[in-house]
Amino acid sequence: MADARVFSLSSTHLLALATPAFSQNGPSPEVLPDGRITFRLKAPAAREVRVQCEGLPAAGMARDDQGVWSFATAPLEPDNYGYS
Repeated sequence: MADARVFSLSSTHLLALATPAFSQNGPSPEVLPDGRITFRLKAPAAREVRVQCEGLPAAGMARDDQGVWSFATAPLEPDNYGYS
């Protein structure tokens, strides 16, 4: 079983599960002061990455020059949001 780490963002009661193999630059998910949530995933070989956040339509993520994909939601109310 892969070594897993759990990150808790208490301002929205959001939990994320990540493995070191997919570690990224910066925290993910990251809750910003204005209520937006930024998702990041390091996947340099990927051609397309999408994120599905509960209550929102699936969204394409943008790739940076280091192979880290990211997407920021519109501001959300504090709550539990599942994502995949």
